[in-house]
Amino acid sequence: MTDRKLAKRLQRTVIAVQVRRVKLRIHVVNSTYRPWRPVDDELLGKRPDEQVAMLLNRTLTAVKLRRVRLGIVTRKLKRRQWSPVEDQLLGTAPDSEIARRLGCNESVVQVRRCKLGIKSHRHKWTPKEDRLLGQMRDEATARRIRCSLDAIKGRRFQLCIPMFEPGWKYWTAREDQLLGTMPDSAVAKKLGRGVAGVRSRRLKLGIPRWNRQAFRGSWTASEIHLLGTLPDKVVAEKCGRTELAVRMKRFFLRISAFSRTPTDTKTDTNWIKNDRNGLSRFSLNTQ
Repeated sequence: MTDRKLAKRLQRTVIAVQVRRVKLRIHVVNSTYRPWRPVDDELLGKRPDEQVAMLLNRTLTAVKLRRVRLGIVTRKLKRRQWSPVEDQLLGTAPDSEIARRLGCNESVVQVRRCKLGIKSHRHKWTPKEDRLLGQMRDEATARRIRCSLDAIKGRRFQLCIPMFEPGWKYWTAREDQLLGTMPDSAVAKKLGRGVAGVRSRRLKLGIPRWNRQAFRGSWTASEIHLLGTLPDKVVAEKCGRTELAVRMKRFFLRISAFSRTPTDTKTDTNWIKNDRNGLSRFSLNTQ
């Protein structure tokens, strides 16, 4: 049985069972192990290891280990005999096209071409083919133009053409002008785009995010007159500003905080110290 079941039965830990088993050189129980039959061993070496693994429903590693343990040499595949006519086709078209014509693997064509020192086929691009780049997926373009996928990607990168995306919409100058003039969520809702896309575009153009304080303008005399006469929260609601902005403005103008009880002279002289501590605590809470 397994170490876990044995530990539960003997009322010991799993580690104690494992240490004892290793000390006595007892192999672990493998419930998924299947013994090899003579019929299975007869397939080794007569077929490729991949096919034997698929037929016996075993892993490729298990098949290789069993074949090596029995000293069976793997089946050697017959090499392709290249004719002079087939060698002349190399380099005249992409390797995938040559492999399709000859009915073999693309890697076989590539190895043969490199062995003979023949350069790979270079596609001659036409303006009509360049206009197809980015209009569909690279795989579809490669099938239509009949060239390799790497050639399509290389040509598209060379011409700075972005990859085809069905849901992609290019940004216009009019849309860029809206960035930073309102919250990103409002811009996304107005343009029918995602918030992440709007934020990414704004950061790419170096546009700061929309700040309500920047559009409030400078403080007016009536707003400054309210400082200290009411609680900062009430002043912020009346002026349409944040409570932190009201407290900072009052601090810079050396205006004491609103208090319902009259302050004496000693308290009034120490207002800066107390208000600075309160401002620091407010900043920490808002972070």
